[in-house]
Amino acid sequence: MLTRENLPTPAPQAPPAPKAIVRLPRAAACATVARGLTRIWLGEALGVPGPRLEDAVLVVSEFFALAVLHGTGPETGLHLLVGSGGTARAEVAGYWTSGCPPVPETRPCLRLVDAIIGGLGGQWGFGDNGAVAWCAFPVRGDGRCASAPAAHGPMMP
Repeated sequence: MLTRENLPTPAPQAPPAPKAIVRLPRAAACATVARGLTRIWLGEALGVPGPRLEDAVLVVSEFFALAVLHGTGPETGLHLLVGSGGTARAEVAGYWTSGCPPVPETRPCLRLVDAIIGGLGGQWGFGDNGAVAWCAFPVRGDGRCASAPAAHGPMMP
């Protein structure tokens, strides 16, 4: 017989991973806002140290520039979150006009992204059928991303 004293205790649940989701007008002037939000989120909220922080901010800035130049629609989404094992993840939704992402061979900025994220021990790519550019890297720099964190679905309808 179940009584108050012998009721099963629910297993403790981990708190949800911190995240920030922002929609910005698809305008070059908003790149400054995207960089600032990224710097605050990664630097102050997650404690990403100086040089790693500036490298990550540069990558998000490059993704945002791609979204402004090649995206469609009035908005660009910026999604910042903490993945498993101390991994930071940034996503920029741009909805590329061609329906597929730009590739490193045709976009010099993506060669830069590849070098920076590789130096951070992370990974980057495109998800949601090319609509979202993402990067993930260890916050502290004492490890490597074993695999890409799962995408969190489309950020904008």
